[in-house]
Amino acid sequence: MYKRLQVWRDMAYQHLSLGEAYSYAQPAPNPVITLKSYPETVITAPPGAIVHRQTSIQRQYLSYSDLVAEYSKAIEHTLTLHEAERGHDIDDLLLLLPDKTRTQVASKLLLDSLLACKDKRPDLHGTILLGLGTHPLMSEKDIQQMIGTERYWNVLEAEFFFRQQSTKAVTNEMTPIKVWSSADCHDCGYTNWPALLAHLNELKDTLKPSPLTQRCQVYIELAGVVAQAHLDELRAVFETLLAAGEFIDIVADSRSRRINTQIQAQLIGLKRVTIAKLTLSQERLASQADVALFISSDRDHPLRLRWGSFYLINVPARLLRHQMVFVAGDVKVHPYEGRYGSGGINKMLAVGVCSMNEIRRSHSTSMLMHTDTRAGNGKSPFVQWIEMTANNIKEVMLHKRNTDGLDRTLLFVGDGQECR
Repeated sequence: MYKRLQVWRDMAYQHLSLGEAYSYAQPAPNPVITLKSYPETVITAPPGAIVHRQTSIQRQYLSYSDLVAEYSKAIEHTLTLHEAERGHDIDDLLLLLPDKTRTQVASKLLLDSLLACKDKRPDLHGTILLGLGTHPLMSEKDIQQMIGTERYWNVLEAEFFFRQQSTKAVTNEMTPIKVWSSADCHDCGYTNWPALLAHLNELKDTLKPSPLTQRCQVYIELAGVVAQAHLDELRAVFETLLAAGEFIDIVADSRSRRINTQIQAQLIGLKRVTIAKLTLSQERLASQADVALFISSDRDHPLRLRWGSFYLINVPARLLRHQMVFVAGDVKVHPYEGRYGSGGINKMLAVGVCSMNEIRRSHSTSMLMHTDTRAGNGKSPFVQWIEMTANNIKEVMLHKRNTDGLDRTLLFVGDGQECR
């Protein structure tokens, strides 16, 4: 978790319009960003975030060329930093950009900044993946008009090649990943075991075999303090879940070898139950499961149960095959997307390059017509669903063994004005 926080840094802008004044800010611990249009909305940036804020005209400001120079320095610093950590060069990049239906402020800024880096890094190259969602494929002329003809040819000469992802045609190899189903998530506190078991008995009826494997793997993580204090009661938890059917397989883990051994002794005679070895990480176990279940305790409840299921979506395999990924998107206020914007990072990942089944889920009538779905409401079902899907994709990108995954993203929160 701490490693993920270190490598996940957003470069963010706050409600900017080009031609006005800008200041360049150094990284600060957990900077707080507020939006002028929605003062009640507060965004806490992750540690190490670089935040650019609009300044008064009396202060020193950066022109667009100066802004490109500053960003190219930031990108160069990021590449150097992660090369030192990994012990090898980083030169194969993936740029995820919106299509022609979105404004291109962030896209142009990112492309110009990377072109500026080519002088010091002639081996830098990569793929530019345009996330079209359900929109039709773009022509070469469309792309030139979108980012500018001169910039288009400069990008190709720099060995960055354009690819498109659309549900209208098969343009990329797709790979399946698992995401949480927010509709099935539960988080409840209990005062005693009978109450927890009664709720678990209701939830077990939702367990269904996977269409791919005809099995349902349940991952159970047990807080060590709970497992050690309630070893006798744990057998009833496993028996309740196994009663859902012969297709159930359970993997349990307390994150302690000693406690796992004690749990295993309590489960003698139960079939289809495996106690995890400590060589397997929690993230890997949970990602392989169809359902994850966490039993813990907190200050208010001696027992707490978190439960959720997974389903499969398809994303381009390219997301998992590059050394570093940059996502650029303008966040322009949208009738039902609010502060996340119609071209923002979450939307780019969860819709722009996602499969049709996920787009149908997020854009269902019940989702878009919900009473809480309105501009400025960051807790609307649509926004939460998009955020959940995007976070799942980020997690997969970060933990894939065959790639360095998602190291840094570029987010430009703008008002939609164009840069040339």
